[in-house]
Amino acid sequence: MYCSACGFRLGSHDAFCPQCGKAVTQTVPTPPSAAIPPAAYKAIQYRHKIAFVILSVCLVAVVLWISLSVKKSPSGSSTPSPEQQNAQAGASVSPTTPQPQIVRPTVPSPKFKIYKFMTDEGISVVVPVKTTDEQLKSLLWFFRDKVRSHRFKDIGLTHGTSKQWGNIGYLSGMISVYRGEKCANEPFADNIGSCGYGEHDEAYYQWGIDGDQNKDAGSIVVKGNDVQVFDYKDGWQVAPEAAASIEQGTKSEQAARDGFAQRLQQRLTSMGYDITVWAHGEGDTQEQDLVLDSDMFKDTATRVQFINGVLPSWKKDLCKVGFRTVKLRQGSVFELGQDYSLGCEHL
Repeated sequence: MYCSACGFRLGSHDAFCPQCGKAVTQTVPTPPSAAIPPAAYKAIQYRHKIAFVILSVCLVAVVLWISLSVKKSPSGSSTPSPEQQNAQAGASVSPTTPQPQIVRPTVPSPKFKIYKFMTDEGISVVVPVKTTDEQLKSLLWFFRDKVRSHRFKDIGLTHGTSKQWGNIGYLSGMISVYRGEKCANEPFADNIGSCGYGEHDEAYYQWGIDGDQNKDAGSIVVKGNDVQVFDYKDGWQVAPEAAASIEQGTKSEQAARDGFAQRLQQRLTSMGYDITVWAHGEGDTQEQDLVLDSDMFKDTATRVQFINGVLPSWKKDLCKVGFRTVKLRQGSVFELGQDYSLGCEHL
């Protein structure tokens, strides 16, 4: 215990301070304070300053990053980019491919007539001489809509060809458009026509590119240069009801050919022929091939007699139901067979 007046250390039984003589006041001892030594206190202050500086630098960096990453909206307000919004939501950002815009002319298509068409030679169409480029574009879109909807009769294509898909339409083709009839015969002429050397069509539409009936393209000719109006890469599709009608028509025709093959199988079996019959095809030619498989076709004379003597009597019915080729196989699983075209374009 210490004297409260002079700080002299007192004995446990001292009533008066031996140093200053002041009476000793009994007090409850107070535990020593947990005061921090000055040197340690300065060290703590130093560390706090360093931490504050580091935190300030980090905050400045974050603010700069946000300001550089934010896009300004037209009104001046800051709007996060789609990439930042996806990142904030935890979604993975994937680049989006811009969709091409499909623009159809608003002017009506001109009157036209089929000038001429032949198998594997194309189709020649004539329009009035004063037809404008915009009207030609509308006509190409008209052709596109009808071809992709398999409504060939709306164009005037009513005769069968080797490219015809049963009773539905043509697998591929080219329509060349001419202003007036002067040059319209040039696709079918073997020599130079009245319009001179070269091609003089004003527009053209083709489909069946790369063997796909739905791959098409249309262009007009401006000062001797082809100007594309559209092509299949634009992703255009026919109306849903037309697509449903096409699908239903395709199924109906396939069912008709399957039924024909089954009836023919029964007929040949009743006549004593050991011939297996079925409808076959791939892709756009689904079930357009009539396959006849038998060991009897290994004999060349028998095969020739069948082709020349039997098939001609079947030809009309086969073409009518949509077959275009007869394939003869010689009783081998791995044998591809020999193809014989029915030549249905002449019916």
